[in-house]
Order: sequence, then structure tokens, then C-alpha cells
Amino acid sequence: IGGWVGTVASWRWVFAGEAVVVVILLLFVGLIPATARRNASLDGRGVLLSITGLGLGVFAVLRSSQWGWVLPGPNVPSVGDTEVAPLGLSPTLWLLIVSVFLLLALARHERRLKAAGGEPLIDMDLLTVTPLRAGLIMFAAQQFMVMGTFFIIPMYLQTVLGFDAFTTGVTILPLSIALLVCALLGAALVKRIRPRLIVRLGVIAMLLGELVMLAFIGPDLQSVGFATGLALVGAGLGLLASQLGNVIMSSAPRGKGGEAGGLQGTAQNLGASLGTALVGSVLIGVLVRQFSVTMGDLDGISDEVRVAAQDALAQNANFVSSAQVEAAAAEAGIPASEAAAVVEAYERAQLTALRGALAGIALFAVAALAYLRTIPRSLAAEHESFEASGDVAGGGEGERAS
Repeated sequence: IGGWVGTVASWRWVFAGEAVVVVILLLFVGLIPATARRNASLDGRGVLLSITGLGLGVFAVLRSSQWGWVLPGPNVPSVGDTEVAPLGLSPTLWLLIVSVFLLLALARHERRLKAAGGEPLIDMDLLTVTPLRAGLIMFAAQQFMVMGTFFIIPMYLQTVLGFDAFTTGVTILPLSIALLVCALLGAALVKRIRPRLIVRLGVIAMLLGELVMLAFIGPDLQSVGFATGLALVGAGLGLLASQLGNVIMSSAPRGKGGEAGGLQGTAQNLGASLGTALVGSVLIGVLVRQFSVTMGDLDGISDEVRVAAQDALAQNANFVSSAQVEAAAAEAGIPASEAAAVVEAYERAQLTALRGALAGIALFAVAALAYLRTIPRSLAAEHESFEASGDVAGGGEGERAS
């Protein structure tokens, strides 16, 4: 629907439509049961540490394809004529170090604030609840995989193949349909099948989907095999979506549902941000490297054209259409025969980059599969063991899971 509106009218109307949905939802907000108010001041220092720590980390990953991970890349920022690369290392590495330091400071501050009787932004003891922590990690992993996929596939369809928004939406429709069906199916099966098994099936479906798409990648991405891969990714996402929220919220100690919900939202946004950033970094990195290798193997082009094309992509690494590459070559005065070879090398590099990005998502799915043992087999059994042990430090009877 969004693709159709964006094609026949303007993408701005998509947001207008969402605003209408929000207004309709607000008409029914009175149906939500009232809860007791708590007088608590906002933990300003915790907010600042959280924003800067998470923000710098995600920003560093986003810039890694331009700045390099450890050694400075071709586009590191400069102050005057001096590159910003302390000790000869990439700014990406330094930003990640600062990010980790700030997040450790956040954890230390939150524990001290709670010990002093204050109201912390995050109750760090919640992260000691094994099923809740497992649900949060798997939730972030789910978002990493799906947003990484949603980033690269539409970009290729629209930028490389020139599809409009509607055609792009139709192409990824198998994913959306499978997501809806399997989300409903997973919710219906929750009383018959253990949550861990449903989550495992979801991760396996996403892994298989990425591998099937990898196997059926072609210049137009219109094969039945590729559509099947999209459907498997959607099916896996639907199964995961039907369970992980339940795992997180049912694992929260009594009275901590709001904080668990906040952690769930943070895990969702962090996973989505890192998925887009890391998968995008892999995509651009493979594109630049493969283009350089392909250009080095080409015959019939001058060394001057070869070096110029490699430097141009390294300095401005991005996915563009073949027409744009051809136009840039013509503007640079490259002969038509050599320009055609450059365009072909770039197209081959794009397909290889797409394969590399999908392979990266598949590897991440394998890692997520290995972590599944921490998801509870049965929510009821987990609750009993948690209540018996009082797993949250400092929690009394009212703090334990029901």
C-alpha cells in the first residue's frame, strides 16, 4: 500500500496515512486499564549516558565503510589538511571505544543510583533475569536480520534495477504475507508448542530464507526461488514476533513491566540500527573490493582508466544505477568501449556485494541459533524457578515474577 501511494502520489502521504491510524487508536485509549501513578524524577545523567553511548556506537558503525574499522579509510574526516586519525587508527575504532566506556559508566551510575534509593533509568538487575535477557538479545537479533534484509533488497530493486516504490512493494510482498500468516500461526500454537521451539523454527526459517535468496540471486531478482527465500524470511520473522514479546514481558518481575517494555523498545531500535549499519558496511566494503579486483583483471582498458575508476569508487563508495556509472564515465571523457567495460565490472561487483551482505545476515542467524538455549522451554516452568529463587537482586515478594 505504501509503495502504491508513493508511486501514484507522494511518499509524504504515507506518513499522513499513518497519522490517521494514530488518531483512530487514540480514540480508544480509554479502554486501556488505569495504573497507579508513581512520583519519580527523570534520571537525566542516565538519559545522557544512554543517548551518547548508544548513539556514538551506531554512528561509528554507520561510518565504518568510509572511515575504515581499524586503519583509516579513504574518507576519514580532516581538520584543515590533517586527517582525524589519532595514533594512526580509524575514528571508527575510537568512537566504539568511547561508546563502550560510556555504556559501562551508564551501568555503574544506574547501580549506584538504585543503591542510594533513587529511581534509575534502567534497573540493571532486570538484565540478570535469564529469560528476559535472552528475549531481549533475540529480539535485537531478529531486528538486525530483518532490517538488514529490508535495507539491501529494496535499495537494489530501486537504485540498481530502477523499480518504482509500488513494484518494489510487490516484489517483497511474499515476505509480508508470510510474516502475517506465521505471526498468527505462532500465536495460535503457543499453548501446544514450547516457546523455545517456535523461536528456533523462526530463526531457522530466516536462515534458510537468506540462503535461498543467496542461491537464487540474479540480475533482476524476479525468480520464484528468490520469492521463496523472501517468504521464508517473512515466516521466520512472524514466528519470532509471535513469541519474543511474550518471553520478555512474562519474564519481568511484578511491577517491572513498564521497564521491561522500555528495554524491549531499546533492543528493537538498537538491533534495527546496527543491522542497517553493519549490513550496509559489508555491502559497501564488498562492492569496493570486488570492483577493484574485477577492474584489475579487465583487459582492453588503459591503466589510467583502471586507476581512475577504482579511486572514484573508493572515494565515493555507493550503490548507483548502471546509467549513472555510464554517464559519469562519459563526463570523464572515457572512450565508449572502455566505459562499457567499467559499467559491466560495476554491475558484477554489485551482485557480489549483494551476495556478501546476505551471507553476512545468514552468519548472524547462525550465531543467533547458537544462543537459543537461553530461551525458556516453558514460560510457566521458568516463572516457578524464578519465583522460588528470587533472581532479581534486592527484590522482595512484590518484585518477583508471577
